[in-house]
Amino acid sequence: MLTEIKLNKPINLSKLATLTGVSHEELYRLNPGFDKLITGPKTANLLVPKSLADQFTPGALEEAEKSAIDWGRYTLRRGDSFHKVAYRYGCDADELIKVNRLSSAYVRPGQTIIVPLGRGEKSRIASGADRLYTVQSGDSLWGLARRFNMELADLQRMNGLKKQEDIKPGQKLMVAAVARRGTEHTVREVHAPVKTQLVAQKNAKRSASHYTVRKGDTLWNVAQKFSTTVTRIASTNRLKSSEALKPGQILIIASQ
Repeated sequence: MLTEIKLNKPINLSKLATLTGVSHEELYRLNPGFDKLITGPKTANLLVPKSLADQFTPGALEEAEKSAIDWGRYTLRRGDSFHKVAYRYGCDADELIKVNRLSSAYVRPGQTIIVPLGRGEKSRIASGADRLYTVQSGDSLWGLARRFNMELADLQRMNGLKKQEDIKPGQKLMVAAVARRGTEHTVREVHAPVKTQLVAQKNAKRSASHYTVRKGDTLWNVAQKFSTTVTRIASTNRLKSSEALKPGQILIIASQ
C-alpha cells in the first residue's frame, strides 16, 4: 500500500531517504518522475510506503528542504564537459553523473543538471580564483599554462582535456585568474624582421615584452636580440641556462 506526501518545496531525496529509513532505490522506483537528487521547484506529491508514512515527519521534510538549498540547477552549454562543470563547482565528474542519475558522461546542450553550490561556483569563480579564457589564434596549452602560472597537467585536468588534445580559437577554457605579470592580455608576437626586432629591443627597455621562439633560436641569440643576458631570460621564464628552446614557445623578456 502507498500513500502520498505533499511537497511544497524542493527537497533532497537522498537526505529524505536517509532520515526516514526508506532505501534510495525504493524511493526512486516509486517516484520515477523524480529523476534527479533534488525534486523540482513546483509543488509535487511523493509516493511512499504507507507502513513508513509516519517516518515522513514535518521535521524530516524540513531537513530535506534545507539540504536541497546546497544544490542548484545548471543548464549545460555547447563546449561543456562534466569534467569542466565539476571543476567549476568544486566536485568530481563521477559525482555529478551519479547525483543526476545519468547513464553516461555524454553532454547534451540545453540539458539541466543538479550541481553543488558553495563548493565551486561561489568559492572559485565568484571569488576570482578562476576565470574563463577564450582561446586566441596561435594559443597552445603549453603557452597558456605558462601564461597563467599553471602546470600543464592541471590545465588539462580542469578542462577535461586529453594529453594530446588540441585547442581551437574561440574555445572556452578554465584558467587561474591571476596571470603572470605582463601576460594578462593577448600575447604580442615578435618575429624576425629587423625593423620588428629593433622595436622590440626599444620596448624591452621600458616594460616586459614577449617573444615567440623561432626555429634555430637559442637563449643566447634571443638574449642578444634584446640586449639582455641568458641568465636573466632563464630566470624570468623558469628555465635552465642550458635548456633548449622550442619553436612556438613564448618567452617573457623582462624590462631592463
